[in-house]
Amino acid sequence: MLPGVREYVQHVNMEKKAPTYQSFKIVLEAVKDLLEAILAFVSDYSKGVGRVPYSISVSNSLLSAKLIEIGFATQDALRRAKMVSEADLLKFKADCHFCFQKLCTKLLERSPLKFLLTKGISCLDPSVGLQHTIRNKRLESTLNVLVQNNWMSDAKADNAQQEFKTVCNLQHFKNLMCDFTKKKNGSRLDTLWMAAVPDDGNYENLISFLKLVFILLHGSARLKRGFSINKECLVENQRDTSLIAVRQVYDAVLAAGGVEKVSITKGLVCSVRNAQSQYLEALKQQKADKEVEQHAEREKKRRQEIVKELEIQRKKKLLEETNNKLAL
Repeated sequence: MLPGVREYVQHVNMEKKAPTYQSFKIVLEAVKDLLEAILAFVSDYSKGVGRVPYSISVSNSLLSAKLIEIGFATQDALRRAKMVSEADLLKFKADCHFCFQKLCTKLLERSPLKFLLTKGISCLDPSVGLQHTIRNKRLESTLNVLVQNNWMSDAKADNAQQEFKTVCNLQHFKNLMCDFTKKKNGSRLDTLWMAAVPDDGNYENLISFLKLVFILLHGSARLKRGFSINKECLVENQRDTSLIAVRQVYDAVLAAGGVEKVSITKGLVCSVRNAQSQYLEALKQQKADKEVEQHAEREKKRRQEIVKELEIQRKKKLLEETNNKLAL
């Protein structure tokens, strides 16, 4: 129901004159508050701040309806409301209980937590890395998934497991895990583990395993960010070459560290001065390419007509030969 209500609110906001009746204001505030709460919950959940129980469908893992906190604003509104009994309040809390359960169930349906690999790679979490039994079990489950999917050979997995246990027993590793904090600016998990593994050439299998896992964690984040950048760069009637050129400029500025750090070279100045001539040359090239395409299209149609005419002549000749045989 929420997507439909949200679509209705967006449609009304596009109108020149918004409704002034009280019911619409209530719907508008409710949708805004609910969406902000859900987005904050999902944001915390994705960062590891929030916790969603795996057994969300089991009632014993959740608070009872009586213990649910509905917030001060809701409590104040219920106090001012008339004819609200204790039974109604309990029913309201039960509805909140049911809504939260369905919301978490829907989140878990689309969450990577349902995959065994997701829980297994948490062995690289610094807090888990300090727990001997848990990290070894999750490492084993991760390696099993990688071997079963032919992402790693069984011999390489055995060596990586042994090297992982050796590294985890080092005092240097324990100190790094204890000092690591997720909220610290610049703290990266891949940098942490590469610093924890000794650089003496004896841990190649473990390093290969770490690179594979961190690539899986990164996924297509950069690619998806590129889609949003392309959307901002797009304008009406823009050609593909123009979009590619804009993205090249954007990536070059980003690689340089910002507009102020872009070095103005002699070649760049000459390219800017000759931009008009390059534009005219590109137009000529486009015209020439279009003429080549049109010529190729005409040749293709001519050949199709020739083939069609020959096919008609062949059928006519076969028909004449058949008639001659019947006449004899």
